[in-house]
Amino acid sequence: MLMPLHYRKTAARVIVVSVALVFALPTVQAKDKSQEFTQIFTHTYDEVFQAVPDTIERMGMFVTDKNDKSGEVNGKGSYKITQWNGVPATIKVVFSIHVETVSAKPETKVTIEVTAARYERETVAQDFFRELQKVLATYK
Repeated sequence: MLMPLHYRKTAARVIVVSVALVFALPTVQAKDKSQEFTQIFTHTYDEVFQAVPDTIERMGMFVTDKNDKSGEVNGKGSYKITQWNGVPATIKVVFSIHVETVSAKPETKVTIEVTAARYERETVAQDFFRELQKVLATYK
């Protein structure tokens, strides 16, 4: 037995709207969210705080604010990455970096909060820590 025509149209509308919502929600939720990443370096606070702006500039981005007392460095810029499929892309990145001393030994914790495209945040943070280690290697 077939359903009446108006029931079939209503059912089709419900399916279309449900599918549209399923595909629309992840892109809306992922937009403009940030994520934090942390790493500890065996260098003094002063060395790390001096190296952070150099690292940002080496990555082709800009420092927008820097506070030595609180250990905060903020910045933004466009960053070139290679996507998972090998296609190069440029993404907009906004970040806040916090530098703090961990112990009396020369150990310093660096936390970067990255606001970027959902799947690229970790890439930006890993690249930042890798470049920061390269800059710090020139200090010893």
